[in-house]
Amino acid sequence: MGKAPLKPQQRLFFLRVHVLPGLYHELVLGKRSKYLLVAVDRKVRAAVRRWAHLPHDVPQPLFHAHTENGGLGIPELLVEVPLMR
Repeated sequence: MGKAPLKPQQRLFFLRVHVLPGLYHELVLGKRSKYLLVAVDRKVRAAVRRWAHLPHDVPQPLFHAHTENGGLGIPELLVEVPLMR
């Protein structure tokens, strides 16, 4: 997913609107552990850091805060998936 010639904002939109909702079905209905959700969250944040050229010391809440509040609006799977179950 890192090779497409897209701008960082387009990649974030694609991640929020298409990729993560596609994972919800499998994560909510399947037998998934907390550790898998943490690992997927980390991979998502690492990819967003690369795409947006963010430094490594950016706090985690910036990724998950709503865009109206100055965040990136990426849902946190560790919180969202158990609520959907």
